[in-house]
Amino acid sequence: MTQKLLKVLLIGRGAREHALAIKIAQSNLVQSIFVIPGNGGTQKSLRKTRNISGIDGNYFPKLLQLAKDLKIDLVVPGPDAPIVNDIEDFFQEGVPYAPSGIKCFAPSREAAQIEGSKAFSKDFMARHKIPTAAYANFTDILKAKLYIEDCLEEDPSYRMVIKASGLAAGKGVVFPETIDEAFQALEDTMPGDKFGGAGDEVVVEEFLEGEELSIHTFSDGVTFKSLPAAQDHKRVFDGDEGPNTGGMGCYAPVKAATPSVMRVSISSHSLIAPLSPRLPAYESSDTPFVGMLFTGIMLTKSDPKCLEYNARFGDPEAQALLPLLRSDLVEIMCACIDGNLHNINLIMSKRFCATVILASRGYPGPYRKGYSIAFKHPCFWNSEGLVKTYVAFLHAGTKLDPTGVLLTKGGRVVAVTTKMDTLEEAVKTAYIGVKTVSFEGKHFRKDIAYRSLPAAAGEEE
Repeated sequence: MTQKLLKVLLIGRGAREHALAIKIAQSNLVQSIFVIPGNGGTQKSLRKTRNISGIDGNYFPKLLQLAKDLKIDLVVPGPDAPIVNDIEDFFQEGVPYAPSGIKCFAPSREAAQIEGSKAFSKDFMARHKIPTAAYANFTDILKAKLYIEDCLEEDPSYRMVIKASGLAAGKGVVFPETIDEAFQALEDTMPGDKFGGAGDEVVVEEFLEGEELSIHTFSDGVTFKSLPAAQDHKRVFDGDEGPNTGGMGCYAPVKAATPSVMRVSISSHSLIAPLSPRLPAYESSDTPFVGMLFTGIMLTKSDPKCLEYNARFGDPEAQALLPLLRSDLVEIMCACIDGNLHNINLIMSKRFCATVILASRGYPGPYRKGYSIAFKHPCFWNSEGLVKTYVAFLHAGTKLDPTGVLLTKGGRVVAVTTKMDTLEEAVKTAYIGVKTVSFEGKHFRKDIAYRSLPAAAGEEE
């Protein structure tokens, strides 16, 4: 009997969603992919795929009706907001062609709190003795200021990080160098600030030094399987200077993620605790974590410590990890939803992947949109997901105007991604690819993977 091919609804507009669309399109299980709202990359020249505009990816009733009309079999939300806001539960409603509900690759709302509230996440780590930075949560700005003053009085060299507890698109994190900067960060972050409700509560925690790793783990609530570690570059300028962004580049695998580090981080469940059968996500056997858990880890001098949990693929981590995945992504997602992950083998390429983000001038602050984007060379995907020229241009903040001209539409515009036999080759080739893309105000970091390749850096144009 011929297996029914799946129709997939992919939600999101960034380079992560472009990378997901490419990998999903490679699956022999998939008939078609509908992306809401998508971008210029998912709209143009991607097989099985088309964009649907005019629907808010966070307005679930309209999404559900669209899914019914299109007879969608699998929903894949990319960004954090729909996941934290309980999209998974919304699609549990039975429909004629799927009586038990439409499959949705996302954890429940209760389990997704691990990302939706940094305060909840830090308290979870503390209760279960998961190694993490010392911290305190605040909803009162005066109490937060007093706490900072006390920390500095006890230790004048104390360095801190201030985080908006809610979702802030990766930009709600500040690294103040002085008490005045810390107080200003609180004023900016708490109610009435640029982050809105995300800043109603803040986390003040000690600054951890070391290398940061991103570990992505598939989970069906009982079984979990991790991808190789990736390393993001969050600050906007070279040398990890400037404000935090959603991510300016990434590479995988990471030299610092030795077998012993991965054993401590994964095998013992010490850092990916929400996936351990001993520690279900919401401390109730009724709410296991099903989906993708992204664990941020800092390799301090003493031991690895947990920075954060996210309930979805990272961006730009997805752009560096998905090209290395040789297994069928859709098969893995369905196995997680159905509780069959134990039957799946994760097969990874032994190559290296590097991603350089091209951003708009001014990002992560105010920036202008609507500049035309030019590519010197066209890009074509082969069956393995590699661009034949070895450079993939994954679209983020792009759109096509009515005449078909590609324009900038966001702070992060294009992710230039390569997969090569060595990390050095991947980084070098990515920067060659960077030179083939032009738009007004193009900005990028020139030191992606500098921790693993101290001598490697992008060249000035």
